[in-house]
Order: sequence, then structure tokens, then C-alpha cells
Amino acid sequence: MRKPLHTWDELKMKITVTKNGARELKRLRFDAIQSIREILKYVPPNDLIGLSFISITDLPTRKLKKHEKIAAAYFKGKKGGGAFIEIYICRLFGHINNPENFRKLLPIQEYGLASTIFHEIGHHVREIRTHGVKKSIGEKFADRYAERILRDYIMDNAGKINQCFDFLETMFSKGNIDQKILESMKEGWEKTYKKALSSEIKAKQNNL
Repeated sequence: MRKPLHTWDELKMKITVTKNGARELKRLRFDAIQSIREILKYVPPNDLIGLSFISITDLPTRKLKKHEKIAAAYFKGKKGGGAFIEIYICRLFGHINNPENFRKLLPIQEYGLASTIFHEIGHHVREIRTHGVKKSIGEKFADRYAERILRDYIMDNAGKINQCFDFLETMFSKGNIDQKILESMKEGWEKTYKKALSSEIKAKQNNL
């Protein structure tokens, strides 16, 4: 585990949970606030300036584009208010029916949460620093930002995520997961890990 870029106490930001969000977290027995605190340790402090809070809720609180698909959304500050991020916990984990399996696959679930958060922070960074970047390419900017931050997160948590696939193999042997789903998950993770590893090696070479 590499050294965190900051401690939680150094951040002037809150994590809030709505009543509906709390209900879903209780169902999953998931301490999302603690997970998000750990995830944010990978984000450079300057990239969080102006981000007032992250809200965990069940579903979008307002009408948005791609309303039925997004797992989170970034809202820039208006009228003196700070920017914030909403995380839609039902979009991320609503498909999970067994809380016990959720716990056993927690590193994979947290990876998905981290990827979502880093992407939304990428939108914040674009908003506060790169005023010349058109909104039409904002998603690509956020994707590239998330990819850079995810590299360190993946390298630190790869061992735990790999252990999750051992459990998934057990589920498959018992007929509790479809083979195509398992193979797709493994293929996606292996591709992601190899890309992160290659990026890590290049970064170390550049620092020599």
C-alpha cells in the first residue's frame, strides 16, 4: 500500500447519506462512508478543492441526461455554493440480492465505486482548471483522469480483487453464476490489471 496523498482530517469535505441511501446501505450492511474515505486518499488534495460534499442516495434527485444509466453525477457550484457529487447506490449495487455475497466480493464492489468516484472528480477537475475544454469532450477528459488515479488503486488492491475471483469460481462450481458472466468479468479485470501494470512500469521508468 503506497502512502496516502492526505489524511481524511485534512479534507474540508463531507460525505452525506440520504434516508433512502441509508436504507440500501443497511440492506447491504455496507459502510460506504469509510470506503469512500479510503478511496479519496488516492486523489491529489488540490483536485478536491471546491468540492463541498459527496452525497450517497438511492436514485437521482433531479432529472438528468442518461437518467436511467448513470451511477453518479457531478454538479458544479452555483450562487456561491460548492460543487458536489451524488452517488446512486441502487445503480451500483441494486442488482445484488445476497448481502453475504456482497461482503465476500467487497473488493470488486469497492473497485467499481472507486472508478465511479474518480470519474466524477475528473469532471470537477475539468470544471475548475480547464475552462478551454468543451463539454462535448468532458466525458473523455473524466475517463482519462479516472484512469490515471485508478492505476495506483488497482495496484494496491489487485490481490484482494483476485481473491474475489476464487470465490466466484466456487459460485460457478455450485451453479450460482453463469459461465459467460464469470468469463466476461475475468476478461475485463485481466485487461484492466494488465493496462494498470503497464502504466505503472512506464511511470517508474520515467522517474529513473
